Amino acid sequence: MGEKQVVGQSRLLKADFPALLANLPSTGRVAEIGTWQGNSVARLARSRPDLEFVCIDTFAVLPEYDQLQERKPAQRMALWFENKRPNMTLFVGDTSKWSELRLGGWFGLIIIDGEHSRAAVRQDMCWASEHLTNDGRILLHDWKREVIRAGFSDCGAAEITGTPSGWGLAQLKCEYRRGRQLEDR
Repeated sequence: MGEKQVVGQSRLLKADFPALLANLPSTGRVAEIGTWQGNSVARLARSRPDLEFVCIDTFAVLPEYDQLQERKPAQRMALWFENKRPNMTLFVGDTSKWSELRLGGWFGLIIIDGEHSRAAVRQDMCWASEHLTNDGRILLHDWKREVIRAGFSDCGAAEITGTPSGWGLAQLKCEYRRGRQLEDR
């Protein structure tokens, strides 16, 4: 029997996948905030079965997408489960619900592609900066949207280390850990 196919559409561009693959940690865990249909992380999980992938999504109604005939929340969640690999776990909710948890450990990579409001980006950035390993990285999607850049700036938790292109990924490195000791990661 062949490998299970990845279904649905990814919101990330095909050009973004080399950056995603290059930034995967050598061991440990990856978080994706805003997993949508699980398409992108399923491709990563298939290529790196040795890593654990934690997906976080509210599966809320998103008028800007749902009006464009995109999949409704229940359909997106069903596709996530269809795409699920053994090394993928789903947490339904936003990062505010998980802010006191480390979800079982630190993350070597956090991909942020969640809600596109300034407050949500700030919340996700701050959560991400608190849950990274010492050498962890953040990849922020949809960098060209002004609201994404504003939310990122509000957090004050990272600096750009890679050049964003198109609507793709901006690579960030966090130095600020909101009072946590770096030694415990």
